[in-house]
Amino acid sequence: MSGARILLADNLSDYRASLAPLLRLEGYEVEEADSVESALQKLETVSVDLALVDLRLTNDRDDNDVSGMEVAKHASEHDVPCIIVTLFDSTETARLALRARGADPSFADDYVPKKYGPQALLAAIADVLRQRKENAVPSNLVVDAERGVVLLHGYPVKLSRLQFALLTHVYQKKGSVCTRKELVKAVYGEDVSETEANTDKRLERLIRRLREKIEEDPNAPQRLVSVQGLGIRLESGE
Repeated sequence: MSGARILLADNLSDYRASLAPLLRLEGYEVEEADSVESALQKLETVSVDLALVDLRLTNDRDDNDVSGMEVAKHASEHDVPCIIVTLFDSTETARLALRARGADPSFADDYVPKKYGPQALLAAIADVLRQRKENAVPSNLVVDAERGVVLLHGYPVKLSRLQFALLTHVYQKKGSVCTRKELVKAVYGEDVSETEANTDKRLERLIRRLREKIEEDPNAPQRLVSVQGLGIRLESGE
């Protein structure tokens, strides 16, 4: 998925310096982090499509260091697929990284020892992103902002003015996360603080009503999804 944004979390600056340019040559955008704390901050503040996380993210000389798993777990909570990379691979660390794959919560989508080289990692990245794209729920949702028309499965959907404003804004962002502060501005024309936006009951009710119009199950949305700590995203399913 060319253009995907990847979080590269590794405490070794030399590794990041060699891998980041290669990822960019492949068409990916790269966000770097050198610690657990900086990686968690990136996941909270930047919309990423995949996380590459070093297993020993704190101390390479500590055989018990699996701090990268904290980042992997946090990524899964933000619906971000994760690949664990490590210089110290073993059956035990592979099992740790992948033991919850397909379960809730999941830790990692793949595990790639660094000794396999960059081509193996690039192949794993492409495979994980491809699977994520294939598993995306087709939205079958068309929004024509100029004509004021919304179609779901080919049938018109009747929306209120505010519902249409909200849907149009997230639709035009093409799968990017929209913050609640941004949505309050787009829908109500008000500049508010992030705290005020995050507690705005009007917006929450509006999102709920819109989901009732465009989701098969509004209690388990698969189109207009919440991204924990960031905002709202419309899954394109493209």
